[in-house]
Amino acid sequence: NFAARLGWVKEKTKIDFPMGLCLVASETQRNGYNFTVLDLRAYPMADDELKNAIRVGGYDVVAFGGLITQYNIIKPFVELVREGLPQSIIIVGNSMVAPIPMKFLQWTKADIVVIGEGEYTFVDILDTIVSGGDFSNVKGIAYKENGKVFITPPCTPLSDLNKKEFPRWDIFDVEAYIKSFGNYTHVRYGDFSERRPFPINSVRGCPFRCNFCGNSYLYDLNPIRAFSPEYIVRIIKTLIERYKVNFIWFQDELTFATVKNAEPIIDALLKADLGIQFEVSVRVGFLKEGDVDFAKKMREAGCVSVNYGLESGSPTILKAMNKKIRV
Repeated sequence: NFAARLGWVKEKTKIDFPMGLCLVASETQRNGYNFTVLDLRAYPMADDELKNAIRVGGYDVVAFGGLITQYNIIKPFVELVREGLPQSIIIVGNSMVAPIPMKFLQWTKADIVVIGEGEYTFVDILDTIVSGGDFSNVKGIAYKENGKVFITPPCTPLSDLNKKEFPRWDIFDVEAYIKSFGNYTHVRYGDFSERRPFPINSVRGCPFRCNFCGNSYLYDLNPIRAFSPEYIVRIIKTLIERYKVNFIWFQDELTFATVKNAEPIIDALLKADLGIQFEVSVRVGFLKEGDVDFAKKMREAGCVSVNYGLESGSPTILKAMNKKIRV
């Protein structure tokens, strides 16, 4: 789990829990594989310390991922792993590599990239390594073989998210992440010294295709799918019981597109009366002039922040971005 940027020092501010990596690690653990997590966000290492940890670990597989903004961290890390563990299989995922899998493998010394949702694909890769099988049979990857790069057919996105087991958050030091928010002061609602925040997902994907967003290039691999209100309430209750969480970040690409799809979740949270606060992401036009009563209902349910994506006020730019919004 990489730090947010070069020279990162966690004491400076909050550190965000690695939800995607936790999902992959959870499924890997459920399938009986042993692994070590080098969590450089919660426990930063100097370069020499990191090199030594990798060398001493002697890992057969090293896996990680990131956003395109972390390419300047990930590319040299691939080099570092390849130097310390020449025989290790290096696997990279997340939205940085998914739009350009062939190019990434050509530009780096990685062996495999995961395209699309990674938790089950990663287990398929490990199973193939153990059995000595052929990577061409693993859906949703690109890989190197004999100096050439190959890409396999896409994997099928998960259709029913409500069948998923909860993430195994304890693979990471949850308390370190929660406590880091004591360093955080929000411009709208003050400091977090008394809050115990944690992220969850209420949805995967996004129904829109803004052309600056990575999801627009991966729409078929990450279509819009939502967790049920009941699932969301259960996961929040579990976080409260285990970690005394009292603030929820809905860490979605778009939590609510319309009032119609927001209302069942808000009603479920009101009924559950969990005593939490939460923050959601929405789209411009989400709340209209006649939605004052619903806005009050959101506040009553615990919503204290609604994040809007305000990319531009120019009709020309909005059209060019395929935002489907008018001003």
